[in-house]
Amino acid sequence: MTLVCRTVGEAEEVLQVLADNGLQVHLIFETWSNIVLAEQFLAHFDAFSMGLKDLTQLTLGFIITRMG
Repeated sequence: MTLVCRTVGEAEEVLQVLADNGLQVHLIFETWSNIVLAEQFLAHFDAFSMGLKDLTQLTLGFIITRMG
């Protein structure tokens, strides 16, 4: 399992390692860059799921940081 894949370049590296081992690739969208770049990420993965807890924590952390 790849926990965080922040860029499409990272996605390509992970895919190569997994493909070399004959594994199917799923991604958990845990960062906002995954959401913004969803179409680009989905071109590289077999399936995805949403990490809503992580997305919520990132959003709340951003709001709290901006308020402080």
